[in-house]
Amino acid sequence: MAGSQVGRYKLLQPLGEGGCGVVYLAEQDQPVRRRVALKVIKAGMDTKHVLARFEAERQALALMDHPNIATVLDAGSTENGRPFFVMELVKGVPITRFCDEHRYDPRRRLALFIQVCQAIQHAHQKGIIHRDIKPSNVLVADHNGVPVPKVIDFGLAKATNDQRLTDNTLFTAVEQFLGTPAYMSPEQAGLSGWDVDTRTDIYSLGVLLYELLTGRTPFENKRLLQAGLDEIRRIIREDEPPRPSTRLSTMDAVEQREVAKQRQSEPPKLLHLVRGDLDWIAMKALEKDRSRRYETAVGFARDVQRHLDHEPVVARPPSGLYRLRKMVRRNRLAFAAAAATTLTLLFGLGLSLWLLGQERKARQEAEAARTEVIGQRSRAETATRKSRTASAALQKTLSDLYTEQLLYLYQQISRRSVIRPSMLPDVRPTTHPDDITMTPYFLTEIERSLAEKGLLVRPQGEKFAIVATNENDFARITPELGLLVSRFEPLGTNASPAERARANTPTVDLALEAADLDVFWDIYGDLAGRTVLRHPALPEKVISFHNVARLTTRDALYALTATLALNQISVLDSGDKFLLVFPAARSEDTSAMLARESAVRAVPGNELIPAGGLALSNAEPAQLAQLCVERLGCTLPADPGLPPCHIFLRNETPLTPAEALYALDVLLGWRGLRLEQVDDRTLRLVPERR
Repeated sequence: MAGSQVGRYKLLQPLGEGGCGVVYLAEQDQPVRRRVALKVIKAGMDTKHVLARFEAERQALALMDHPNIATVLDAGSTENGRPFFVMELVKGVPITRFCDEHRYDPRRRLALFIQVCQAIQHAHQKGIIHRDIKPSNVLVADHNGVPVPKVIDFGLAKATNDQRLTDNTLFTAVEQFLGTPAYMSPEQAGLSGWDVDTRTDIYSLGVLLYELLTGRTPFENKRLLQAGLDEIRRIIREDEPPRPSTRLSTMDAVEQREVAKQRQSEPPKLLHLVRGDLDWIAMKALEKDRSRRYETAVGFARDVQRHLDHEPVVARPPSGLYRLRKMVRRNRLAFAAAAATTLTLLFGLGLSLWLLGQERKARQEAEAARTEVIGQRSRAETATRKSRTASAALQKTLSDLYTEQLLYLYQQISRRSVIRPSMLPDVRPTTHPDDITMTPYFLTEIERSLAEKGLLVRPQGEKFAIVATNENDFARITPELGLLVSRFEPLGTNASPAERARANTPTVDLALEAADLDVFWDIYGDLAGRTVLRHPALPEKVISFHNVARLTTRDALYALTATLALNQISVLDSGDKFLLVFPAARSEDTSAMLARESAVRAVPGNELIPAGGLALSNAEPAQLAQLCVERLGCTLPADPGLPPCHIFLRNETPLTPAEALYALDVLLGWRGLRLEQVDDRTLRLVPERR
């Protein structure tokens, strides 16, 4: 099937194959050009049950929106009716293999594991149980030097509560064995597998943590492979796995050294690190009794974080009562006989005492109920009177306020910045309602008053709120904000010391009133620590943004980018030193810019030019020629037959010659010009071919 066309996607090569489906590397041409992963049912496998499970996986992925879960981009059916869905291409390797190949120490492995727990918690909140968590379904990819785990393959996912994943009938048959035995919880290994909840994923996460620490699963794969199906079920449901530290101590010397080396440690040091907190955290997740496991994946992650922060963990050694219960389970017949004898002796006395107590309890409950009814009636009458009085006074006060005054009051009480459509008038309030108490109780009343004026308010996190005139505005604005904030996620994590210091500054204030674009770009470039390459077709429109809270650098970039997006201006992060800015309607220029960047970065020679970089304002071709001689070591002769070329480029950090050449090439391209190489030391400025 490789080489064939499925809708807008051309299948390049298979990436993986399961029991019923195949995943291909595919290329999309329209409306954007990118490579994706496309999963389609195998030919001849489109039974009713397989179709239902495939649809369940597709719907499960579509419900989720998390940076550590593979994103569904598209779905459809082939020409012969086989369903498929398209998701982002995760260029990663299994998490255990990634950690071993990069020789991650236990602390860095636990940091990756916490992100996996947060992704599973997101799935649980969406009503989805994964049921097949294992290293091959948790891939880690390197994004600009930062490892990012991605959870994939929701083919065995199960919905919780009333969540429906498909309109087709989908159920797990009795004695159907679904999942990977080494990572399967005791309840999932049962004959039906019906009685599973989110805690089955907690067990699988526990197995993954166990393998990250020791390089082995709690039950050896070799043992499970040699056992029959019933024996596998018995092992999972009844046998107690050794603690991680015990598993490490029982390895032979050669294996111990290899496992420790992959974790940048020595065997005694690794054993000491795992023994204690990590032992109990892993064993709590691997409890046979699911009520003794962590209740949620985020609770699991928090306990791991407590260990990293050297704080007391929730997981503790089993109590005396718990040990007694285990002993009873091992010696059921003896304890049953002793218990029966004791119960027979105590039954007569207990029955008499119980009847006496019930009579006394009934009299007390009747008296307490009568007293409670009287008290509730009195409190309800008092609360009703106070509520009517307060509501009437508040409504009268709010009805006297203008729209801008209500928005200003909303900002003050909620401590959020308000992002609003440009159609609203930009008028600051001249009065302040001092008679209204600044408490969150009034937020609902303020939102109701704004709704009466035709405005809707929806909070977006802790620091921003969107004001719109209808639900269509929300549908347009909200996805843009979610995409824009992710563009600056790496700031401060894979940057220079100066950039990290700037990113961690907690008190960057932003307050722009009627700022033109030149002022806007200066602030944007300083915060991002990058050169801003501006498109000449940008309108010189006035931008207004007001923030009453103190913002971090990342918050400020988010707010600025959001403001630009609301004014139909796009910002593209194109590396460590450049930000490309252009009107949203000209987004087709993006691929050309990135193509130039890839070609120029391959040019050899990385000597830094003097600090200060390029600073050209209204440059003529002759000035460009002089710059090429001084900075790039090549010649650009002036051509009197060309039109004047006006360029503005501002950079605060040194550029390599290749980067300088790229910046010039991009700016000239926007003005219908291009650089053409004459020989090894000479460049020529010529009109761009159309």
